[in-house]
Amino acid sequence: MAYAPRNFGLWVLKVVRKPGNGDAEGALAANQRAFAIIDSMAKADPQNTTLQLDHAGGYSVIGIDLVILGRYAEGQAMVRQAVQLYQQVLAHDHADQQSQHYIGTSEIWIGEALARTGKPQAASEAYQKGIAMLTGVAGDIPNLRAEAATGHVRLGHALGKMRRTEEAAASYRKALAIAEPMVTAKVANTRALYAAADAYFGLGELSRAAAATFPVGSASYKQRRTDARDWYSKSAAAWSAIPNPAAVTPSGLPCGSPKALAQAVAQVSP
Repeated sequence: MAYAPRNFGLWVLKVVRKPGNGDAEGALAANQRAFAIIDSMAKADPQNTTLQLDHAGGYSVIGIDLVILGRYAEGQAMVRQAVQLYQQVLAHDHADQQSQHYIGTSEIWIGEALARTGKPQAASEAYQKGIAMLTGVAGDIPNLRAEAATGHVRLGHALGKMRRTEEAAASYRKALAIAEPMVTAKVANTRALYAAADAYFGLGELSRAAAATFPVGSASYKQRRTDARDWYSKSAAAWSAIPNPAAVTPSGLPCGSPKALAQAVAQVSP
């Protein structure tokens, strides 16, 4: 039977901090109150797999709230605790796909905390772990495939920070290989649209940076700037297909914006 993700009690509370709400402090407080209940229940019934998954989910959700609030060390510690608990569940049932899914998303957020504290190498390693887990469980589930694509985008950003441009480009292209079929489907997947918009933009940024390494006016300079405009155009098309674009993806990760895209386009206009 195909894996079907389910919402755990504490994960449902993430709606408090959906894009546009902006009440990250309120989300943290609400999740901490819920966690206090789940924490005692999980400790009282350690053999209950559902409670143990909810317990891990509580650590993860609170950790993500802390990362969003800029409390990176605390947030990373909480998310790592979640991963440890998911791994304990997985140790008892190696086929447990819920644990694999949430280990994957948790590792992406660990990568995010590391990236935001200026540790792109460590961040890239966490992103790779998350991508591997998500890819292993995603199958043909659109949202999970889109989460893996987003992981590739975040990895591309981290590699770009380290000036590993070829690897960064390869990561963006992997994101597009996953996202593009869902973007061009009859009903486009919104998560995939965000991933595609950011991957196209990332490739545009790499092309724009490459242009600066050639003499102004040279054939190579002109070609790289043309490449950048082409990638930016594709990013614009993806953004235009997203209803009411937010400053973060549906899973809460930071993303680009039409405004940032317009500024980049202005830099490569003929």
